[in-house]
Amino acid sequence: EGRNKRLIELAEGMMGVHCLRRDDLVQQVFPILAVYANHPLSRTRATLVEAEVNVRLQAPSGGFYIRGFADRVDRDGPELQIIEYKIHRFS
Repeated sequence: EGRNKRLIELAEGMMGVHCLRRDDLVQQVFPILAVYANHPLSRTRATLVEAEVNVRLQAPSGGFYIRGFADRVDRDGPELQIIEYKIHRFS
């Protein structure tokens, strides 16, 4: 029950942004949201979405920068997770 309510909330939020009809939601969006709803990332709030990322990291060989755009950035205390959905990876 709670899961279905969450899926409906997510889908209805997308209707206005992406100009979707209710039929499109049922046929195209719900299956994707169902997979997302089962993933741990769906239970946390993103710190940033579609964000430019400039991060300085330190390695044994020296410091380096990572620069680009990320689909999502989450912060948990001092730790960051940079998530790129298209490649299905996060670090």
